[in-house]
Amino acid sequence: MSELLSKLEACGVPRNIAEDLLKEPQMTDGVVRVVSGLMKSSVINHPDPAGDDLTNTRIEDVIKDHTIEKNLPPKRLKPLLRSAVMLDIMHSAPSTSSDRESRVTCTGHSKHYSNKRLISLEQVRLKDMFLRKVHEGKFFLCRIVSDPNRVICCCKFAVEDPTGDVIMVSIYNYPCVLEASIDEMRSMFPIGSTLAIREPLCKLTIQGKHLMIRVDSPSDIIFLSPNNEVLSNISWATELTHTPVLPTTAETWKARGVREFKSASMLCAAISFTEGLMLDGNHLTLLLNRSEAYLRLGWYNSARHDAEKALRNGISEASLQRKAVYRAAKASYLMGQYERVSKLTGMLPDDKECRNLETKAKQRLKEQNTGKYDWFAAYKNARKPIPDVDIANYQGPVEIKEPVDGIRGLFVTQDVKAGELLLVGRPIASYRHDNPEQVGSFFSYNLLTGRTQKYGTAATIQKLVQSIWDNPNLALTVSAMHPGEYTKKPIPYPVAGIPWDELPPLSHPRTPLVDIDIALIEGVVISNSFDPSSSQPTFVPPDTHLGEHPTVVYELPSFCNHSCISTGIRYFYGDVIAIHAACDLKHGEELTLSYFTYDSSSKEKPTRENWGFTCQCNLCKRDRTDGEARTLRAELIKTIIAEQETMSVSRIKSSMERIQKTYKVNDVHRDCGIRREMAQAKRVLANAYLGNSPKSYREAIVSLMGSLEEYGIKVLDKSITGKFGRRSRDGVIVEVPRAVLPLHEEYSEIALNISSLFSSIGERKRTVDWVKASSWFCKILTGGGKSLFLEMNKDELRSEELTKVAEDALD
Repeated sequence: MSELLSKLEACGVPRNIAEDLLKEPQMTDGVVRVVSGLMKSSVINHPDPAGDDLTNTRIEDVIKDHTIEKNLPPKRLKPLLRSAVMLDIMHSAPSTSSDRESRVTCTGHSKHYSNKRLISLEQVRLKDMFLRKVHEGKFFLCRIVSDPNRVICCCKFAVEDPTGDVIMVSIYNYPCVLEASIDEMRSMFPIGSTLAIREPLCKLTIQGKHLMIRVDSPSDIIFLSPNNEVLSNISWATELTHTPVLPTTAETWKARGVREFKSASMLCAAISFTEGLMLDGNHLTLLLNRSEAYLRLGWYNSARHDAEKALRNGISEASLQRKAVYRAAKASYLMGQYERVSKLTGMLPDDKECRNLETKAKQRLKEQNTGKYDWFAAYKNARKPIPDVDIANYQGPVEIKEPVDGIRGLFVTQDVKAGELLLVGRPIASYRHDNPEQVGSFFSYNLLTGRTQKYGTAATIQKLVQSIWDNPNLALTVSAMHPGEYTKKPIPYPVAGIPWDELPPLSHPRTPLVDIDIALIEGVVISNSFDPSSSQPTFVPPDTHLGEHPTVVYELPSFCNHSCISTGIRYFYGDVIAIHAACDLKHGEELTLSYFTYDSSSKEKPTRENWGFTCQCNLCKRDRTDGEARTLRAELIKTIIAEQETMSVSRIKSSMERIQKTYKVNDVHRDCGIRREMAQAKRVLANAYLGNSPKSYREAIVSLMGSLEEYGIKVLDKSITGKFGRRSRDGVIVEVPRAVLPLHEEYSEIALNISSLFSSIGERKRTVDWVKASSWFCKILTGGGKSLFLEMNKDELRSEELTKVAEDALD
């Protein structure tokens, strides 16, 4: 036994836990297994990890077990061996390389959260709890008796109730846990902390061998101070002997918080500064330090409160006054309260940083009021190693309406022209992993819906929880958004929130200002996430295996409904989205976005599978009526694209004739007006012409113009030589007469290809016309002008010797 004890201690197992484990004879085999695993590789790959996470386990087997388990009735809990629970926690321990392991996490129950005040709930002890039951109207009083571990998305630790009965608790979606170290979690959930868990759910892990209390909503966890009235008549059956030594004065709490802040443990630092303030509520340095920690956490409301409280208390030291003014102003800036910034920075008119912040606030206010942005600067800033796009939200001539005969969406409030800016949105939650390889292969499988999601989605859910923590108005906004399969009906939008200057601050970093409805948040994130790294017009489909791409959730853009041939087109500047009109729109027309890239080969459109509706755009209506003809042309174009390097002009034309025959002459096809397969084929044909000889350039030009027209673009001047055709009201030779596929980058590229060919055959004026057409498509997409077009296309322009032409031709 002494040898096992030494090995456990060598592996980092606390001596008291090791001794408890070895007291139970039935635990010896388990201990040997754990020690062997730890000593061998420092990675525990237990076949049944203590939680809802799976390693090398077939989901099919889990589904079978889950089906049996969910149909069983509630069952009273049996006492658990303390040593067994401790061993379960050890099995959950991650290694330093665990983030790179292949992991699957499963969820299989409806998410519950409590909105009842603790004082209205009745205490329940472990022996009176039931398996497979949410204990409504109850709270579970317990204290932490083990160090925590993080497994993928959750934090696990052992707790005991006042009688000494022990169980494992798994907390999901808690702020900062996702990327926290073990030391950080020890500070967040220290041994000896007393907790009240509101309306707890007791369940088995997905594999059915470990018992736990699963907490999906972090607001259900309430940390109780020693003088809380709930503890007034409570005594504990056991004595904790290995509790951490905590600071006892405001100054020692400050010192601890500073250390945590310097190590970038912002939540831990905020907790330490708060504990110090509980001993000295007017401690200026603690207030200002916590304000800065709150800024880093994204809790701008409480950061402003702390800084302004410090100012109200009176500051004699100039350096502290400057910190208070700047942090109050910065918090206001990050809340979007730009007018407030100038009032604060005016207190220090000679301070350089304050003046810079005031200048930025005035620029944001101008953007917000006028919709005029420096898109070139935004583009350049978005392409920095760490994107830094700082621009304001903007709502142009659009409003949310729910028509009597339709569904809620965004509609224009006046006539707008193609390319007009309609809205700009900053994210309400976003996740971007700096090193995607570190998260390894990860996805979560929902046993209720049969869908999977990637690590980025789970991270974004946690980020949105963190954003709501300090912002009740954001919680209301989320309640108004489409919640996916969550059955709760959205509230009306816009929401009537609390005036920003009346928002209360956090009482403690561990206590959110609102109850977290985690099922709603999950539904909103899964149904409304964008992928800003994609050049394609997509939302992120809920079960798409995209790898670890960035995931972003916006407010107003999320109210746009889908259409494959959308009336709006979006462009991302970092994680900021800008939406322009894709075509001319009349007052009252709906602004739509394409949630995914149109694919004629898809028999079941992603809209039905992932969002629960069938697209009613003219393109989808046509495809549904075409049946086998649609399948045939999809196969034909797939072959043309795959074999284009070796296909001759005659063979391409032969395939195009077969594609042509799949299109019917009827009202459905005329209403659609888009033939993407033919557009793609004509572009391949143009490339084939270019491979023949310069004599074929004219045929290539005709084919490329034809490609644009197959996309629904109207080419006003199709002449190759001689007399010129007409121009649009914007002075260009193309028009978008109605909604088309949002492929404006491709349209711009085709126009630039045509310009290059005209340059090659000496048609200078037509070269200029098509450069202007390319720039026009780019402007509709991005909102930018000449400088942005030149920057985005600099390589293509240089290779085609069109840079000077573009510089001279464009305004």
